Amino acid sequence: DIDFSTLIQNENGITNTNFSFPMGILEYEQLYYWRVNANINSQSTEWSDVWSFTTIGRVFTINIGTGNYSNAFNTYPAPYGNFYWGAKHQILIKADELTNLGFTGGNIYSLAFDVENTNSSEELDDFYIKMKHTTTNSLNGFDNYGSWTQVTSPASHLPYVGWNTHLFSTPFIWNGSSNILIE
Repeated sequence: DIDFSTLIQNENGITNTNFSFPMGILEYEQLYYWRVNANINSQSTEWSDVWSFTTIGRVFTINIGTGNYSNAFNTYPAPYGNFYWGAKHQILIKADELTNLGFTGGNIYSLAFDVENTNSSEELDDFYIKMKHTTTNSLNGFDNYGSWTQVTSPASHLPYVGWNTHLFSTPFIWNGSSNILIE
């Protein structure tokens, strides 16, 4: 608490400019306050200003799909497919796929695609990712309706073999029950 009446950790003898908590002490998505003072030759300084930080939500890595499908440089859908320059793709992730893997909802902070072959892909300009909740169970065309959350800022991206991870500038808050549409 901000008055330091209940201490989570009271550490003496820190000589570095950083400090890490042991796992399990801090709660997820919780606001914490901290301050420091110095002890020099048995003399204590005044306490510093009070600072705060908020812990992130529980981190999951969830792999969806079997990993045994790939497509050619001119077939779709492909997250980095750009055969016709300016291609847009939508991917549907069903809620039961996520819940069956133990994810019950909350913030999604990144998305990654496992690239098997770049097929001499060019750098993608203004690449960005948007997401939204949906009740649709299959894609039968392009969904241009409803409210999207743009989770990455437009940026250049050169796909490479392996996991291409995109960290979100705005987390997507999954409600735990709807399907997710990614564009």
